[in-house]
Amino acid sequence: MGDRDFTKIIMPKKEEWYKDGMEHVSNSKVECYSMCSLKWALKYILKEKEPWSDNLAFGQVHHTICERILLDAYNDKNFYKTVNQEYIDKVLIPEWHKAFAKEFENHNLDSKEYEDIKKMSFGSIPVMLKWLVEQEFELLSVKGNDGKMIPAQEFGVGVHHFLGN
Repeated sequence: MGDRDFTKIIMPKKEEWYKDGMEHVSNSKVECYSMCSLKWALKYILKEKEPWSDNLAFGQVHHTICERILLDAYNDKNFYKTVNQEYIDKVLIPEWHKAFAKEFENHNLDSKEYEDIKKMSFGSIPVMLKWLVEQEFELLSVKGNDGKMIPAQEFGVGVHHFLGN
């Protein structure tokens, strides 16, 4: 048993996948690797899908909503000053319905469980928006040492928070 080389199981053709696997590095990939390198390899190298769960779907819905809010804030520098109920009604709620339907459409939850998840998810939209507005999170486009854009955009907190402006 001690003679087996498990790297051949976990990392087949390492030279071939290394470039693809490391070309697009995001905070999520780094965090996944730091928690469990096997999970990272299964997810990003072997492209194994995580089994569906209502918690995973719930998280995906909220990720979609946060991403929409941050993109809108990124594209409109006055976003945090002008965001209102109309934005929630005309932008976030339709986006939430679309994301929720996509994540839950092919999964058989009993109607009570489905309605409970839906209600809890829907009720959290104003809370998420309020939190992001209060923190004034912004989307940062990051450049590498060569000056080229890194193909990832991550959450960042504006410098003005630290400078007291």
